[in-house]
Amino acid sequence: MWSIFLTESLEAHGSAPVLDLSAASYSSEHGFEAARHLFQVIPPEQWPDLLMCENDALAFGAIDYVRSALKLRIPADIAIAGFDNTPLAASPAYDLTTYEQPANEMVAAILSMILGREPRESKAFRGKTCRSINRLIIGKSGASDATTRKEQVKSSCFKTGWGLRCPSEDN
Repeated sequence: MWSIFLTESLEAHGSAPVLDLSAASYSSEHGFEAARHLFQVIPPEQWPDLLMCENDALAFGAIDYVRSALKLRIPADIAIAGFDNTPLAASPAYDLTTYEQPANEMVAAILSMILGREPRESKAFRGKTCRSINRLIIGKSGASDATTRKEQVKSSCFKTGWGLRCPSEDN
């Protein structure tokens, strides 16, 4: 669903449509291969400003490919963002811009709903709807100029964008 939201947001801001690029699985190896395929097939003048990956593992692989094979600078030449805020995302090697969902809270709320109980945090639970606090973590992979890039990432105002996703994981 996030890829639909990203596409709609980019188009609403006058950006080029987001083109999906599939990876075989949620792994850094497959993120590396998907990025390799993208940059070999697309002419350099059409390379994206932003590569938005469906999870952090795909983003790590894409970063590794872009740095090692293309010798591009992240984010000066291309911004790369992930999803999940895994522990490695904060490492100096990646300093990944990523989106965080409170997984533990979400699982607890789902289990409570299945068992017919209200979660402990009643603020998060309203009938059959559960609200959680999600955060955009701005790392250096998506922010060369902290102020300017932060606003670009938040508003999804990039000239072009590509999304790395794993079709076998789609629902």
